[in-house]
Amino acid sequence: MRRRMMLSSMALLSFALGVFPARGAGSLTLTAIDFTGVTPTMARGLNNSGQMVGEYSDVTRKGHGFLFAAGSFGTLDAPSGASRTAAFGNNGRGDIVGFYIDTAGKFHGFLLANGIFSTLDVPGATQTEALGINDAGYVVGFYQDAMRRSHGFLLANGALITVDVPRAAQTEARGINNHGQVVGLYRDATFKPHGFLLTGGTFSTIDVPGATQTEAHGINDPGQVVGLYQDAAGRTHGFLLSEGNFSTIDGPSAIRTEAHGINNPGQIVGLYTDISFKTHGFLATPNDFEP
Repeated sequence: MRRRMMLSSMALLSFALGVFPARGAGSLTLTAIDFTGVTPTMARGLNNSGQMVGEYSDVTRKGHGFLFAAGSFGTLDAPSGASRTAAFGNNGRGDIVGFYIDTAGKFHGFLLANGIFSTLDVPGATQTEALGINDAGYVVGFYQDAMRRSHGFLLANGALITVDVPRAAQTEARGINNHGQVVGLYRDATFKPHGFLLTGGTFSTIDVPGATQTEAHGINDPGQVVGLYQDAAGRTHGFLLSEGNFSTIDGPSAIRTEAHGINNPGQIVGLYTDISFKTHGFLATPNDFEP
């Protein structure tokens, strides 16, 4: 399905910013992103120009995708009366991927390119979500088969490739860089989540030391990886993996933090939930960042 999709402005909505240190990642400054009167706000993807995509819920709790570019926000809604639209990834060309839920409750992936909205459904799948895209237009995500088992996928030059970690119960591909490296998560035979990196056909497991579960969500061209992990107490934190070293990313007074995307300058986007159970988006910027 291909339809013209327009951005509706959000002139009636403002956003509040606050600057906080990211605990355990001393070289980052975290900026909270909130829309006035709207909760939650979730930042999911970021390109090298600083354009951000994500999702927010309105006062009726309906989910809408958003694009933040050139200093203003726009709403991204699937043009089919969707009950929810979520934007997850964007590239340097301005292409955006994500998913929407139709009126029957089915999940569909989508690609928004040059103002044209296209549905991305893996043939025979009961659910499809498109979660990452690189500058070549390669899309990654996951789908569920008739047995409700999740498989990762890579859509490249019109060819659909299934991405399954060997011996995994489930696999989800979540991010891709311009070198074709893919990150995501898989669940082992006990259904425990682990992060993975796929490079040149070889899978590597990413587990934060001491974590009970790990998920990798984004990767940039230098090979830095972001995601989330759960500690022994059951608390969820964001992480940055850079040059073999893990750093924790926590929002201010957060009970949960997730890192979802990272661009080549090292800016990170994600979300955190505070002690009052409000969910905020965030942008974490390296202190040596040069626009």
